[in-house]
Amino acid sequence: MTRVSGDRVFVASGWLEPTVKKHRISATASHRFWQIAALTVAGTIGIAARADAAVLWSDSDSGYSRPVIVAPPRAQRTSRHKGKHVEAAIKESAKPQGPLIIAVSVSKQNVKIYDSNGFFAEAPVSTGMADRPVVRNDFCLVFLHHDGSDGTSYRLRGDQIDIGRTEGDLLFEDPYLSPRHARIVSGPAGQVLSHLESRNGIYIRLRAGARLKDGDLMLVGRQVLLFELVPAFERDLRPAVHHNVVQFGSTGDPSWGRLRQMGPGGVAHDVFYLNREQVVIGREEGDIVFADDHFMSRRHAHISLRGNDPQLEDLGSSNGTFLRLRGPHGLNSGDLIRMGDELLRFEIG
Repeated sequence: MTRVSGDRVFVASGWLEPTVKKHRISATASHRFWQIAALTVAGTIGIAARADAAVLWSDSDSGYSRPVIVAPPRAQRTSRHKGKHVEAAIKESAKPQGPLIIAVSVSKQNVKIYDSNGFFAEAPVSTGMADRPVVRNDFCLVFLHHDGSDGTSYRLRGDQIDIGRTEGDLLFEDPYLSPRHARIVSGPAGQVLSHLESRNGIYIRLRAGARLKDGDLMLVGRQVLLFELVPAFERDLRPAVHHNVVQFGSTGDPSWGRLRQMGPGGVAHDVFYLNREQVVIGREEGDIVFADDHFMSRRHAHISLRGNDPQLEDLGSSNGTFLRLRGPHGLNSGDLIRMGDELLRFEIG
């Protein structure tokens, strides 16, 4: 836009003012100046018409009114304090109200939260024990008399039950028991019986044949028998020679094992060598006979060699054959346990 006012010309880019010299301008020069200004105005009308620049009028101009510049509407601002109150109210409504109830599901591996208004939230969790079975820690030990009849029944409950003479949860006045003799621990797989470094150990009645290891102790009737494998150098012993004279002695088949009859003093009374593939132990019949043991059946048990594995098996005796525990033993309902001079039957529930 172009405008002429007095001796000034305004275009979109600003005012053009003639240079005023200190000396007086002649009429011819002044007339020439206005011709140039008129041409300049005519040339800039088209350009100025397309310009979007705002035009500011001089305050000293007379006869012209200043255009009213309308400002764009201002965006209404929300009060900062009011916004904080709204935000605080939203946060407050997101909190659980009143006392909380938290329910963890092991099978579903999730947790649910309830407040005073009911269900509030749910989220997955990892308990590390999904589908873990419930541990049943209640069981029963039944005392058995020497004639096999039931005596006192002890109902026990707990993750760990200790048995002993003076220490533990179940006590017996038995000189053959250690102060704290045995322990039964309840776990996901059931109850596990362990001895606590007791002097006389724990014996379990055999339900089927059991493999023997060197140093195993067994209870047959009243006899405590120690099983040993004969070392290779003893199997190949040759007659002794002294001053070129061969030692005379009994001959027989080489033995692969032996049984030591252990006495109360911890020493062996008799030693029985096993040189057959099957050796029977009994009170009246067998290869090894204990005629004075009234707790032993006529044919009580046998030890056999199957390949290189020695096996102990009961022959349907009245009082059974017991093997001393080497380590922890998983109990089954009906198991018979011998510790000290006590005979106990384990039952579930």
